[in-house]
Amino acid sequence: RIVWYGAYRPLLDGVAGTIFLLGLGYATLRFWDKSFTPMLGWWWGGIISGSMLTVDTPQSQRLTGLALPTVFFISLALVRIGQSAQQIIGTRRGLWIRPALALMVCVISFFSIRWYFVEYTPMRIYGAQKSYTARLFAEYAQKAYLPNGDWNIYFFGPPDLSAGYGTIIYLLPDMGRQDVTDVLSEPPPPAYADASKNALFAFMPHRHSELTFVQQTFPGGTLTQVNSPYVADPNPLWLVYSVPRELIAAAQAPAGQSNPTNASSNR
Repeated sequence: RIVWYGAYRPLLDGVAGTIFLLGLGYATLRFWDKSFTPMLGWWWGGIISGSMLTVDTPQSQRLTGLALPTVFFISLALVRIGQSAQQIIGTRRGLWIRPALALMVCVISFFSIRWYFVEYTPMRIYGAQKSYTARLFAEYAQKAYLPNGDWNIYFFGPPDLSAGYGTIIYLLPDMGRQDVTDVLSEPPPPAYADASKNALFAFMPHRHSELTFVQQTFPGGTLTQVNSPYVADPNPLWLVYSVPRELIAAAQAPAGQSNPTNASSNR
């Protein structure tokens, strides 16, 4: 519910959730029945030890092991409903009950699979926004910049996200990374970037305003906006301003000194 699932509705829909509660209640009220003991112990043990007695409850990743007893209690409720209906209307006239229950199972399964794989998974919201953004940024930098030479990343992400985040370190082990912790209020000096490597200035949403200062110090770079693949999020995930080492060297050159190499590369 908090960060590891993130969807606007439970994993169980209203129909399956109601049937589950019926099955759980039925078995709990008959706890002395040994046939229910394993599943009741599994369910309540997981709820109490994995959720109620842990920090920051509820956390859905701690409850995934309860999927099997959940399905068991749904099945138990459907079986008991079918048996009760057959007793009321009689065995002969109740021949349609089993096919009806089988159809209900198929319908519940269809909507459950559709929700998880067709609607929820493409949202890409599992694992919290920070982890999600870090992974996408690292994969983006891998494809767009890593094969094209040496780059240093100047990461305008703190305090929300750091270039030292584990996902970024793991996926970009060979790229230089530097967190820009101080918020820029004026253009930085030309020595701000290392002229021996290309510079990749990455701006997270809360620090987009600092892009203008970097552009003033290092004009001529390429600005790229990366949008969120989550259809419900119209805001860009980050802005990337890439500056080749030639432009950095030109910015650091003494005033009035020409740079033929840079001029030819710009043309």
